Amino acid sequence: NDEFLFQLDERLRYMSQADAIIDEVIGSVGRHLDVLYCFFGEQNLWPGAERIRRRWSRAGAPPLAHVHRLVDHMTPECRDALSAGNTLVISDVRADQRTAAHADAFAALGVGAYLIVPYMREGQCQARLAVLAAEPRRWRDDEVDLLRKVLARVWPLAANAGATQALRESE
Repeated sequence: NDEFLFQLDERLRYMSQADAIIDEVIGSVGRHLDVLYCFFGEQNLWPGAERIRRRWSRAGAPPLAHVHRLVDHMTPECRDALSAGNTLVISDVRADQRTAAHADAFAALGVGAYLIVPYMREGQCQARLAVLAAEPRRWRDDEVDLLRKVLARVWPLAANAGATQALRESE
């Protein structure tokens, strides 16, 4: 994973557009981990909803909505854990008691497992990096660590690029 992070850093070095940075990251992570989807989700738009800012999917994957209701896919326990800054590791959406009630919603998307890492700033969840696998999958510690490292590096970079871009456009 160190080589992956080095190569990703090299590709991001000269990028200045927030969406281009995020697109490079989610595509790279999605292919590296061989998942069905990889996306950045942003702070809730209203209670129980999240905006998927940018998303990558493997060819042939069902489309994901730009806004989705978290209540269709997560228990309050899962939502609270993410809001508190905890990583959410689900190895099998049908077998895990936290997601089993939403198994049909996951099946409609072709999802069997997922991993979500929140980005916290000043005690608030600002963004989430998520990977979703087609089949049940036992997420390895190094995969969880990789997502944490990627998010810690990339979200501040993308946020800064977005702020700089907005400032330029306002001038």
